[in-house]
Amino acid sequence: MVRARFCVDRARTKKTKALNDVGSDSCAARIASNIVQGIGFLGAGAILRGSGAVVGMTTAATIFVEAAIGMAAGGGLYAVAGYSTALVLFGLTVIGWAEQYFNLKCRPTAFRVTTSHAESVATEVQRLMASLKIPMQRFRVSMAGGNSIVEFESDVSHGQQEKIVSQLNRQGVVTEVIPVEGHHE
Repeated sequence: MVRARFCVDRARTKKTKALNDVGSDSCAARIASNIVQGIGFLGAGAILRGSGAVVGMTTAATIFVEAAIGMAAGGGLYAVAGYSTALVLFGLTVIGWAEQYFNLKCRPTAFRVTTSHAESVATEVQRLMASLKIPMQRFRVSMAGGNSIVEFESDVSHGQQEKIVSQLNRQGVVTEVIPVEGHHE
């Protein structure tokens, strides 16, 4: 009888301990959810919208994944944290390399087309940009002496910039490309 009583008490103690462990997991889940909220605000602060483009998405995602890796390490999942760190570093390095190698990133650029001919360069520029599906900002046409000057800004990749210049350049037409200052990421 004493032995049976001991077994029942022991079972109750294990059951109570198991319930307490679940309670501590609940506490850990609350901590993790608060970390996610805080990191979400930091990530949102890293995302900026300007000149028709959204910048900082990679930075925000990296901040978020760093927080997840930190929570994994804090929870004792060192292997998961290590593998995740290696994967993220590899991915960011490869994506950064590919972006530079293939000139994929669009950058704000100003174009100035100057011609001494009386032809309609403005219409040609508008048609070219429409055919390339590249929106223009600050489109201006002016005259300086006997020259017609068309100026505009646009977010273009290196490849798009080369297409624009090659299609506009010809005898009597000078196309200048000027990087727009103040738009650093």
